Amino acid sequence: VMPAWAMARCLRRTRLEVSRDCRALRVTTIRQAGTGRPGAGRSGRPRSGSVRRTGSRAGSRVTRVPGCPGDPAPDRRLRADEPTGCSSCEAGLAGGQVLADMWTQVRDVPEPRVETTEWALPRRRCGCCGKITAARVPDVPWATAGSVCYGPLIGGAVVLLGNEGNVPLARTALVLNGMYGTAVSTGFVARTLQRAAEALAARGYDEKMKAALRAEPVLCGDESLVNVLRRDLDEATGRPTEGAPHLLALRTPWPGLV
Repeated sequence: VMPAWAMARCLRRTRLEVSRDCRALRVTTIRQAGTGRPGAGRSGRPRSGSVRRTGSRAGSRVTRVPGCPGDPAPDRRLRADEPTGCSSCEAGLAGGQVLADMWTQVRDVPEPRVETTEWALPRRRCGCCGKITAARVPDVPWATAGSVCYGPLIGGAVVLLGNEGNVPLARTALVLNGMYGTAVSTGFVARTLQRAAEALAARGYDEKMKAALRAEPVLCGDESLVNVLRRDLDEATGRPTEGAPHLLALRTPWPGLV
C-alpha cells in the first residue's frame, strides 16, 4: 500500500505535468492563430472546435468559435448594413476597429407567385373521318384548347387542405387565395377533389386499401357517436328514444368477432 505522503507527491507531480501540457498546447494554438487560420474551411468560416484570434497581434486572446451546421452553398449571399451604434453602451462606431465579418443563415420559402404558361397545341385533321385532334398538355389532362385552368400544384394544395387538413370547400378556396393570390372558387375546389377521387379509383385504390386492411391482424373501424352509458331521452315526451341498433365489429387474429 502506498503511503499517504507518496500518494500526495504523485498527485502533485501529475497535476504539474498536466498544467505544463496545457500551457504548451495554448502557446501552440496562439501561434497557429497568428500565422494562419488552420480551422477554417473553403468558405472561410471556422469549423466546429476551431479557434479565432480576437486581437490584432499574434499572441492575443483566442476565442473558441462554436460550430454551426450551416449550408456550405447557400442560394444567395447578402451583406447587412454596417453597425452604427454599440450594442452595449450605444456609442458611435464610426472610428471603431474593423473586424472580420461573422455570418448567419436565414431559411425561408420564396414569395409565392402564380406563373402563367401558355402552351401551343398542335392540331391535326384526320384523313379518314375528318375529326380535328389537338395536342394535350402533359400532366394536365383537363387543360383543353382555348381554356384557362389551374395546374396540378395548386390542385395538390387543394387536396392537401381538403382531405388531409379536413378544411371545408369555401375555406380551402379562401386559404389558397390568401397564400397564392389566386381566385379559385368553391366549385374549382370541389371539382379538384372529384378529379383526385377519380384518379385513385382508376388505379384501383379502393380495392388495394381493402386488401391491405384485410391483411391486418387487428382491425377496428368505427367513428359513429353512440351513447353507451344511458339511453337518450326525447325532448318532447321525456321518454327514452327508440334509436337504432349499432354494431361495433373488431376482427382479431383468432376466428370469430368480439
